[in-house]
Amino acid sequence: MSKGKIAVLMVLIFLLGGMAGSFATRIYVRNRIARFLRGDLSERRARLMERLSRELHLTLDQRREVEAILADSQEKLRVLRREHIAELRKIFDDTEMRIRKQLTPEQQEEMDRLYMRAHKRWIRRGFPPFRRAHRIHRHPPLS
Repeated sequence: MSKGKIAVLMVLIFLLGGMAGSFATRIYVRNRIARFLRGDLSERRARLMERLSRELHLTLDQRREVEAILADSQEKLRVLRREHIAELRKIFDDTEMRIRKQLTPEQQEEMDRLYMRAHKRWIRRGFPPFRRAHRIHRHPPLS
């Protein structure tokens, strides 16, 4: 095999490896974000417990107590997140309606299409559906 073919083969192998790594990273990150949005923090808590145990040399009793404290804190954070998500949704809804008031009926229809495309991308990436996606076409044109 000539040196040119070997060089091309090496570049091809390098590119395929990079693409495979990129694809695997994308899947991994997408799944982690989806778990975070669902409020699944058990993996994070387990990693934190392992690190604290290792670095602080926790006894078995200390591990149990710290695990209980972390579980309690996570539940409080989950509740707080739910409360803030409702507030954020109100802000997003208000923002959308205020923008719609500035648009022509044709622009509002285009905004609906943009929203639906974003929603489809969101679903393809493994995230939960937008809360209002099913209502997007029910908006009467605002004038």
